[in-house]
Amino acid sequence: MNSFFEKAFSFQIIETKKLNGYESENYLIKTVDNYYIFKKYPYSKDLKSLIKAENKVLLFLSKKYPNRFPNPIKTADGFYLKTLIIEGEKYICRMLSFLDGKFFGEVKHTKKMLESFGIFLAEMNIQLMRFNNDTIKARKCPWDIQYIHLNKKYIDDIVNTKDRSLVQYFFNQFEENVVPLIPSLRKSVIHNDTNEWNVLTKNGKISSVIDFGDLAYSPII
Repeated sequence: MNSFFEKAFSFQIIETKKLNGYESENYLIKTVDNYYIFKKYPYSKDLKSLIKAENKVLLFLSKKYPNRFPNPIKTADGFYLKTLIIEGEKYICRMLSFLDGKFFGEVKHTKKMLESFGIFLAEMNIQLMRFNNDTIKARKCPWDIQYIHLNKKYIDDIVNTKDRSLVQYFFNQFEENVVPLIPSLRKSVIHNDTNEWNVLTKNGKISSVIDFGDLAYSPII
């Protein structure tokens, strides 16, 4: 893999380490000068469009807030995204800047920390309200709460009867009380997954948000 990275990005690689990944293969790349994250996805046309949109979001946010978000890195021939054949398989590939810090899930949640979390998300969301992208707007994702009905098919898979009834109850509550209001709510592009393992901290404050793979155009708080 090192020879591939060096050719594609003109990096002098010192070390490559495979990381955990959900929908992609992720690698931490150490070069002479810096660290990077390389991401490799099984190819599909729809996924390629979404990753292009994600790159646009990251570049847009980084103009206003440098070093808060992963920054797409161009290949040696000037592209943020490449479709490549690797070991006979077709993949979507891209490189992102590496952001250092401790995960929000690893640190004590002080009042100062929680306040900085709210401020960070508010500033990010205010900026994203100025961003427009048709690919994200057209996306219907089961992780987007306005499309929670896409998950109803899994209710019957809950073995425990009491748990299954509880989940069904809250689906019913959502459909009765929330769904009628959704058309009247303001919407924007949102990160949609700022959980404790996608948020980084430094010096007692939130420093970065990573992993924009669940971007949605959805009601904003």
